Amino acid sequence: MSNQGSSNIAALSLRAIFFILLISLGALHVTFLFKGLDSAHGMEQAAIAREVARGNGLVTKVIRPAAIRQTRENIGDNATLADASQNTYHAPLKPLLLGAVFRAIGANDFESFRPDENEYIYQLDRVVAGFAIVCLLLSIGVTYLLVCRIFDSKIAGATALLMLFCELFWTISMSGLPQMLMLLLFTSGCYFAYRSIESSEEEGLPLIPAILAAIFFALLCLTHWIAIWLVIGYAVAAAMFIKPRGLAGIIVLTAVILAAALPVIHNIKVTGNPGGTAVLVLFEGLSGAESWAMRSLDTVPLNLRMLTTTILKLMVAQTTNLYAYFGSIVAAPIFFIALFHPFKKISISHFRWTLLIMWVFSTLGMAIFGLKGGETSPNQLHLLFAPLMGAYGLAMLSVLWARLQLSPTAPFLSNAHLVLAVAISASPFLLRMPFDAVYAIRSGNDFPPNYPPYAPSLLDKSVVDYAEPDEIIASDQPWAVAWYTDRRSLWIPMKLTQLEEIENIAEDEETPIVGVILSPISSGTIPLTQTARFYGEYMSLMLDGWASFSTSSSSNLSIVSRQDSDLKAFYTSYPQVRPLIFRGSPMIFYTSRNSNF
Repeated sequence: MSNQGSSNIAALSLRAIFFILLISLGALHVTFLFKGLDSAHGMEQAAIAREVARGNGLVTKVIRPAAIRQTRENIGDNATLADASQNTYHAPLKPLLLGAVFRAIGANDFESFRPDENEYIYQLDRVVAGFAIVCLLLSIGVTYLLVCRIFDSKIAGATALLMLFCELFWTISMSGLPQMLMLLLFTSGCYFAYRSIESSEEEGLPLIPAILAAIFFALLCLTHWIAIWLVIGYAVAAAMFIKPRGLAGIIVLTAVILAAALPVIHNIKVTGNPGGTAVLVLFEGLSGAESWAMRSLDTVPLNLRMLTTTILKLMVAQTTNLYAYFGSIVAAPIFFIALFHPFKKISISHFRWTLLIMWVFSTLGMAIFGLKGGETSPNQLHLLFAPLMGAYGLAMLSVLWARLQLSPTAPFLSNAHLVLAVAISASPFLLRMPFDAVYAIRSGNDFPPNYPPYAPSLLDKSVVDYAEPDEIIASDQPWAVAWYTDRRSLWIPMKLTQLEEIENIAEDEETPIVGVILSPISSGTIPLTQTARFYGEYMSLMLDGWASFSTSSSSNLSIVSRQDSDLKAFYTSYPQVRPLIFRGSPMIFYTSRNSNF
C-alpha cells in the first residue's frame, strides 16, 4: 500500500474517531449529565417558543412591571396585561426556530410533557439543550472548513478539538442561552466574510460572499440584540478591507436594518420605544442591576455621570477575565501576539484585523450592557471569537515552534505544540467529565436538578393544578414559573404598593393574581445583604423559607413575616402559607385560597 493510501486511511480514521466523540459527548450531555436549564433568558425564550408553536406569536408569560408601565404610557390606561406580555425584550430568531421544533414534536401540548412524580428533569429542557448542542456541532464543522481555508487541516483539526473539549461551550449549551446559535451564525458569517476579503485581494467577485456574510450577521442580530455592536465592527472592517471600499459595510448595515425593521416597529407600537423593554438592559451595565428597572412601575433614572470613564473601566475590566471568557482555550489569547506577525497572505492578515475590530466593538457593547454572570452571562460575546482567535494563536505557535528546528532531529515532535495546546485546554474538562458521568449514571433518577433555585417538578406539582390558565402567579423567578407551569407569572415589583396596583389591574381584567412564590433565588443563592437591598419591603417574606425549614419538625411553623405590620394588606390577599421543601432548601407559596398540594 502506498504512503498516500496509508495517510488517507489514517485521516479517515481520525475523522471517524472525532465524529464518534462528537456524537457521544452530545448524547452524554443531554442525557446523564443534564441537570436542566439554569438560565432565566433561556427559560423565558423557551416559554415564548412554546407560544409560537401554539400559533400565538411572540408573546411571553413573564410579566415585567416595567412593561406594564411602558404599555400604559404608550397606549393609555386601556392597556392590558396582555399588551405587556408582548415580547419586546428578547430577539426573535431563537424562539421562532425553537417554536418550529416544539411544533414538530407536539410540545405545544403542555400536559403531554408534564414531569412524573419522581422525575426531576423537565423533558423539554432536554429539547432546548439538544437544539443548542446541534448548533455547537454545526459550528465546529463550519469553523473547521474556515480554518482549513485560512491555514491548513492540522490547525483546523486542532481548533475543532479545542471547541469539542471546551467546557464553557457545553455549559452554555445546557443553560438554554442562545450563544450556540449565535456561534453558528457568527462562524458562518465569518466564513463568507473571509471569502469576500480573499476575493478582494485576488481581484475576484467579493460581492456575493459579502451579501451572504451580511445575511448571517443580520440573523445574528436577530438572535441577540447586543450582536449589533459586533456587526458595526464588521462594517468598519469591511469598509477597510473589502473592495470596492465601503460597499460591503453598507450591505451588512442595510441587511441588519431590514431584518430589525419588523421587531422595531412592533416595539414602537407596544411600548413607544424602538428598543422596547430590552433598552432597560442599559441598567445592567451602567448601574449594575437590570432588575431595578424591570421590577419598577415607576420610571427609574439612569445615572450617566462619568459615562465615558465608566465604560472605559468596564472594557478594561473584561481583560482581567479574558481567559475564562474565551472558554479557557489557551491558544485564544495568543491571537493578540499574532497581530504582530507579518503573515505572507494578505487575506489572512486582513481577516485578523477584521476579527480584532469586531471584538473591540463587541467589548464596548458588553461594557455598556453588562456582563453579570461572568462567562455565562447572557451578553457574553467573547466566546464567539474564541475558536477563530484560537486558530490564529495556533498558527502563531506553529511559526514559533518551527523556528526551534526540532523536526530534523525529532520528527515526532513536529506537531507537539498543537497536541500540548489541546491537552492544556481540554484537561479540566476531560479530567472532570468521567467522574460526573459515573456519578450521574449511578444516581439515575435521583441525579439532582439545578436546585437551588430551580425545581421543575416542585413547581409543576404546586402550581399547575392550583392556578387556572388565565390566572397569574407572582414570583422572584417568573421565567421558571412561566416555563415549567405554563402559567403567566409577574416579576414581583419593587414595592408592595406597586404589587397592589397590579393586583387591581389583574382583577379588573378577570385574570387575578392568586399566589406569590418566593424561592432561594432571592433568599438562598445571594447574601442577605443583597436580599435586603433588592427586596427591601419583602425582606421578612424572604426569611420565611429558612425559618419554616428550621422548624419543620414542629407543629407550628415559624412564619416570620406574619409579625410584620407592613404586610397586613399582603396577608389579606394571600392568607395561606405553604412551605415547599425540596432537597434541603425552602420555597414558600403564599396563596389566596385554601388548597392542598
